[in-house]
Amino acid sequence: MSKIARESLHAHYVLGLLCGSKSVTDMAERGLLPFGKAYACKLLAQDPTPHKDALARRLVAAPQDAYLAVDLLKVEHQGERIEGVGRCYDSNSRGVMWGHTLVSSGLVTLGEDPYLLRCDPFIDELMSTERYPKLTATEAMLTVAGDVVSAGVKVKALLVDAEFTTRLGLRSLKALPLAFVGRFRNNAKVLFEAQHVRVKDLAKRFLPGKARWYPKLRRYIKRLEVVLAEVGMVQLLIVWKAQGFGWHLTTLISTLTAGIQEVFKAWSSRWSLEVSHRLRKQSLALGSCQCLTYAAHLQHAELVNRAFELMRLERQRTPCLTWKLAQQRAAETLRNALLTGGSCLAA
Repeated sequence: MSKIARESLHAHYVLGLLCGSKSVTDMAERGLLPFGKAYACKLLAQDPTPHKDALARRLVAAPQDAYLAVDLLKVEHQGERIEGVGRCYDSNSRGVMWGHTLVSSGLVTLGEDPYLLRCDPFIDELMSTERYPKLTATEAMLTVAGDVVSAGVKVKALLVDAEFTTRLGLRSLKALPLAFVGRFRNNAKVLFEAQHVRVKDLAKRFLPGKARWYPKLRRYIKRLEVVLAEVGMVQLLIVWKAQGFGWHLTTLISTLTAGIQEVFKAWSSRWSLEVSHRLRKQSLALGSCQCLTYAAHLQHAELVNRAFELMRLERQRTPCLTWKLAQQRAAETLRNALLTGGSCLAA
């Protein structure tokens, strides 16, 4: 009975998110939930690890030959009594905030909306428990990548940001049958032409005038083969982009066997996952859950992903549809399905 009740709550909860509700209280007041607020919160917290089932469910209809993007998602919360809330650094605001950090993952392709996979817990040492152990960014990323590879999904490469391209992370990735493309720290050292040199110093040898101009990318790019200690031979891409009256430097590291433009486009496709972070926060109330249990927050994040998937399907059916209209149509479609008993939210 509790499983049926939980599935019913999840479907109505997703409808509430699509309708713009920011909390369980608001959903209950608007009559969007089949149960009262207290019981709804209890049902949300029943499954302590909703992200584990989420991956298996989503991989059934996952697109093949896409890129796997993994990133840290910072979610701000109010209230120190909420489990798992700690101090985390937000790179966008360049400051420390109270909130949760999640490991967001999805399958991405350039020019298409991301196919979200799951949001894993990412607990700091003070908040860690036996059920939610503390993981480094590298360990969290490898957990997701390993699960996807084990499931037999065909992925072109793994796309990660600089916090994942540590020496330990790269060494572990080399052991997986998965190519990777990641942003690299400019102060890291590499071996080039039998000399150890910092990436930023190496980039000075290949300034915009000495790198190749790619009109379609509107960037100067130079690709070099370098050696990383304990990792081996990798490709280093030095990318210069015009910014104001100067040039902005980005360095990428890659083991993807492809041309320079394809490698850079692969990295650019990761941006769609970043866009989904903003959409989930602003339009689907990610970060507005006020339940006290950490399990409820993980379930809330999973249901936000389900709501996002319904919006993605609407945009797939109707090209050029805005996210706002997609949200409205997804809400109407789900409402009609619930009234006729035809919704299972399997995606």
